[in-house]
Amino acid sequence: MERNRIRRRTREAVRQHYSLLASGIVDVVINPRKSVLKADFAVLSQEVARAFAVIAQSVRPGGKRPGSGSRKSEKPHLAQE
Repeated sequence: MERNRIRRRTREAVRQHYSLLASGIVDVVINPRKSVLKADFAVLSQEVARAFAVIAQSVRPGGKRPGSGSRKSEKPHLAQE
């Protein structure tokens, strides 16, 4: 039951912000943690939007290339489990 709720919340956050990505250009893998269950949905949604914005910036012409720079500064984090 927990896994399904995590999946539903993550899927909805992705659905809301999917338009930020250049469709068909990149594949995105999201590995949500149990903290998704307790996080406020607005926070989850903001984190997904931020991650998608970073990805979209990296695939634009003249943007940073994937794999360049520090991943830690780009990786969104939710509250610790």
